[in-house]
Amino acid sequence: SWFNMLAGQSFHLAGPNAFALADTAGTDAGSGLASDSSYMVFGATGSLFGGLSLGAKLLVDPATPRVARSGVGVGYSIYGYSASTQYLYVAADPARGVTQNQQEIAAQVGMPFADYWKLTAHGSWDLTANSYLEVGGGAQYDDGYLLIGAQVSRTGPTNTSPNSMTFTTSFKLKGPSGGTFGF
Repeated sequence: SWFNMLAGQSFHLAGPNAFALADTAGTDAGSGLASDSSYMVFGATGSLFGGLSLGAKLLVDPATPRVARSGVGVGYSIYGYSASTQYLYVAADPARGVTQNQQEIAAQVGMPFADYWKLTAHGSWDLTANSYLEVGGGAQYDDGYLLIGAQVSRTGPTNTSPNSMTFTTSFKLKGPSGGTFGF
């Protein structure tokens, strides 16, 4: 059994705040870092027994105060098989382009199909719009020293990039001490 908890908030002490400056790319929008005190972050993860993990996270805007984002999830893994599900709430934030509250649920599964090989599938559903956000699947080889994988995903009509197809690959070299190199 194990338990991990975190909480934090950052404070801008002196000089110009780079996050408060206008950014044409919009990378600063809704970050919670534009004011002298950032959003408050809370999180907890744990496991009651091997294979099962639980977690929750919370992002609070202390100026209003309101919950800007929250999530809860559970996962289970045994003998190479894995399954997890998460719920995510994102509050409306016009500065970030989020015009209404969002609620999502997602699930992932994985199963071994040969030595060092695993098949994966995932999907997420937009509860607010009652539509899928993304579905996908892939295959991965991982012998403990080399990881190679490929995945394909398709986004749904309510995603920020609707109806797009994405192909990704992974390559990673792993050292015996835990160090990794790859992309």
